[in-house]
Amino acid sequence: MENVVIRDSDEWDSIEFALQLRCRSSRVRLLQAWNIIRPESLSMFNRRSKNMLVLEAFVDTESLDRSNSVQDVCTRGFDIGAPGFLVTFGNLSLSGFPLLSTDSKGKTLLDNDTCALDPNGNPLPSKTPPEVSSSIYGEKRVFEYFVCDVGVGKSLEVPGVVEAQTSRVSMPVEYDSYFLTNSENLRLDSLTVFAGSNEIENGALDVSEELQSKGVLPQNTFKHNYIIYDSSQILPRYLIQFEFDPSADESFALPLCDNCQSDVSTIYCPSDSARHVLLNFISFRICTKCDVRLHSNNKVVSRHIRVPLSEMPRPYTKCKIHQTKSYHLYCTVCETPICQLCTVNHIHELEGSTSFIPISTAYDAVVQNLNSTTDVSLRERKNQLLEILNKVDEVKNKVSENCQNVEAQCYEKLESALSDLNRMVECSLEVVSTEQTENKRQLNEINWSESFVDHMRSTLLPADYLRSWLRHCRLRDEFAQNSSKQPLKELFPDISLEAELSIIPKDTHAHLQTKIHT
Repeated sequence: MENVVIRDSDEWDSIEFALQLRCRSSRVRLLQAWNIIRPESLSMFNRRSKNMLVLEAFVDTESLDRSNSVQDVCTRGFDIGAPGFLVTFGNLSLSGFPLLSTDSKGKTLLDNDTCALDPNGNPLPSKTPPEVSSSIYGEKRVFEYFVCDVGVGKSLEVPGVVEAQTSRVSMPVEYDSYFLTNSENLRLDSLTVFAGSNEIENGALDVSEELQSKGVLPQNTFKHNYIIYDSSQILPRYLIQFEFDPSADESFALPLCDNCQSDVSTIYCPSDSARHVLLNFISFRICTKCDVRLHSNNKVVSRHIRVPLSEMPRPYTKCKIHQTKSYHLYCTVCETPICQLCTVNHIHELEGSTSFIPISTAYDAVVQNLNSTTDVSLRERKNQLLEILNKVDEVKNKVSENCQNVEAQCYEKLESALSDLNRMVECSLEVVSTEQTENKRQLNEINWSESFVDHMRSTLLPADYLRSWLRHCRLRDEFAQNSSKQPLKELFPDISLEAELSIIPKDTHAHLQTKIHT
């Protein structure tokens, strides 16, 4: 394959650093890298992603479907179907890499979600089945990934893939992708790993497991998932092959406290280090809690000078060319660490341009420069972002407050309408109740008189009963005349809602009130 990235070049170092950042491990080593950018794909991507947000993503070749083989992606780019393509940004999880992806029981903590989707939002099967490591500590493996630029542009938030597929048809044209909000809530635990030397691991030193040096991987993790729907939104830039060796030293692991072995160490005490040489401790690194507990017993230990862990003495790194020597010097021209033997052949084209300084001096200068310049600019940028986020929160609070006010107005109007409805119903029911009371009175009066006549028929003599019957007949005539004089009043359930409640922005309301709409 052509366009091989030169080893140890700036391009190579950038890829390897980005890889280690995503894997949170120094045991990841870049083996090969090829530049696979095609002019046609680059032109299409630049046109599509102009003035768009572009992010860098690592895509596992094993997770690709059959329509996106390695050869096809290198020659024509990615082929994204109508269901879309799920892309993951941030930390990677590698199969057979349990120190970063699983806990001690093998439970998955972080998954790679980059894949093509089917119409139902499910991942399409990969062309090769994933390999499963038989060892809980992982095995030495070689991985193959694409390094891609992805134009996510303006993203619309959705909870998950299913919701994205459901709302795909109604997706506004001004949006370029979906952002899955559930990707922010994934469990990204930082794991404790062994960070001891090879001599300890091989058993050369008789040190118990409790005394072996452990460490914690970088705790700050990051992962975002997006769904894109256009093949021109993703540009494969590199095809890389890298190796993970679980038996190698983990230089990114922050050591645990040498005293309690539970919290991360943050303080170095040179005086205590001298006392613990017999325990094979190179240094005495303690956490904040142990620092307070150990250095508050008496005045002698309270006078110990402690420094942050970043300022503790460190051993020199071995030279890659001369394995028996260490980097003690630093070339200020090419900005490269060198050993004593490298100085003989380390000559630049311009005569007298080569300049060596102690590597400790260069390290101190970089740290000081980091604190004085880069850190300031980065802090300003973080403050700007925090200010923007605070403004967004203020806008969200104002929108929420406005929504509550409009909701309260809606309830007020609803209560007013319900009050009018109840008043009208009460007026109608008063008429009905009056009619009902009068009709009941007449019915009760008729039943009362008829019952009295029946009772007299059982008790009175015929002559007396006839006299009472004539009186009862005159009473019946009065009942008939009263019922014909006052006919029933007809009532109908004719109450209806004629008004319309509309919730519109103020600008729209003002526009509708113009003469054009009146």
